[in-house]
Amino acid sequence: MRTKKHLYPLNLCDERIIELFGHPIKQLNKDYIDLIFKKYPGNDYFREDLTYCKRCLNKGYHSILHQFKLVHYCPFHINAKLNNRCPQCKITIPYRLNDDCSGFRCKCGYTFFKDNAHFHVIWKEYQPRIVSPVIERWVSLNDQNQKELDRIILFSEINPDKVPNMMERLLSMIDLDHESTVKDKHFIIKSHSNLYKQGKRLQHYKKAYDSLDERALERIERKVNEEIYDSSVNTFTAICSKLLKTILKKHRTCIERIDIDKEICPYAYAYLHWRHCVEGLGKHWRVCSRFFRKKPTHLYYQLDTISAQDQYVLHRLISNWEDRKNRNRKYESVAATKWVINRVIHFIIMNHFKNWLEFDW
Repeated sequence: MRTKKHLYPLNLCDERIIELFGHPIKQLNKDYIDLIFKKYPGNDYFREDLTYCKRCLNKGYHSILHQFKLVHYCPFHINAKLNNRCPQCKITIPYRLNDDCSGFRCKCGYTFFKDNAHFHVIWKEYQPRIVSPVIERWVSLNDQNQKELDRIILFSEINPDKVPNMMERLLSMIDLDHESTVKDKHFIIKSHSNLYKQGKRLQHYKKAYDSLDERALERIERKVNEEIYDSSVNTFTAICSKLLKTILKKHRTCIERIDIDKEICPYAYAYLHWRHCVEGLGKHWRVCSRFFRKKPTHLYYQLDTISAQDQYVLHRLISNWEDRKNRNRKYESVAATKWVINRVIHFIIMNHFKNWLEFDW
């Protein structure tokens, strides 16, 4: 993850500049950066290119909140969409200090700050206040909200800068009393309170690790990964069975005769292609035979699941799962690890199936 060095803690700021501004800007800047970093869920959530509000920049003002990827509209102006390109040359401007141009000016010569008055005079007069209730709620999260936020694991493929209302979605997850305006609500699935107590392998793992017993470590790793793989197979089998008994109940004959019938049933075609991609099968007809089902990897240290096309995503999930202040969480509770993986697999592969059904034939 990138460090905070690109947010500039103003370490070189001296007393003369503080006296000129009339505010302890170094401390205020530090407090603001620390506040924002305390309130975001773990990835690099700050834009590398300058993102600004035209109305703020016309006053010679830019907030670190403008760089926050969860913010798409200016926190200080209602319905003022943020911009990330020069109005004149239409290129992005790196968010860093440099000697190539003067302040508030693009390399092409365009000047953002139009006022002829001195900067420090304008800055003393311009005192922006947050008008967005969502952002105001975000910067005022308490310790309990922060703990809930830390527990959220987002896939690395999710770019918060491209997801509308991402901040409000996160707030609705950690604060049930938050009145969200987002139409598509999230829902919560909770495991049994005793689940984390099941499937403990940590003691055996630590014993083998401390004694440098590589064979014992390999056996434990292989056993755990085989349990996870078999569990994912059972989950996938249950989903297939459920689909065949519900949505595909009237299309089972179509599935069996897809290579014979001249007219292709969209449901049968979607089902076969879905399983073909999920299981990574070479031939479509192998879908109906368990003999050709995807086999787990022979590498004992590599986690594997039934979903071949989602291996990278699931590997990232397990990495995040183990890196959340406990790198041995997989061994501490194999049952909890399987529960998390199977829940994610369920949503991912069902989404794949819906995509195949919605495919424009």
